[in-house]
Amino acid sequence: MSETSNIPEGVRKVFDSYPDSVSHRLYKLRRWILEVADADERIGIIEESLKWGQPSYAPAVTKSGTAVRIDTHCAVEESCALYVHCGTSLVARWRDIYGGLAFDGNRAVIFDPAQPLPKAIVHHCIAMAFTYRLPA
Repeated sequence: MSETSNIPEGVRKVFDSYPDSVSHRLYKLRRWILEVADADERIGIIEESLKWGQPSYAPAVTKSGTAVRIDTHCAVEESCALYVHCGTSLVARWRDIYGGLAFDGNRAVIFDPAQPLPKAIVHHCIAMAFTYRLPA
């Protein structure tokens, strides 16, 4: 199955509007988002759509957590970022755990385009977002 199969057309167009180096990283983030959801039955089915022009992923049925969005970040050329609702405490918690990364206020973690995407960190951040509303 190709990387672009089963992706809503609008989401695919956003990914494909970027240079290959960026779209490759966005497709990788998407794949990891779906992996995290598949690995935890509490999360359930993920709804994939566009929110504010960004690819968005949210637990559709269980409402176990908050949505994550992925896109570039204007502060760092060719970067990718993982965005969450700014009213959550997620970015503050990520900053406490992963202080060496770049952050944008209380809404995003920004991944350096010169470095490989940190799979374990990304998986953990996504899992935290998708289980945000569950009891600790």
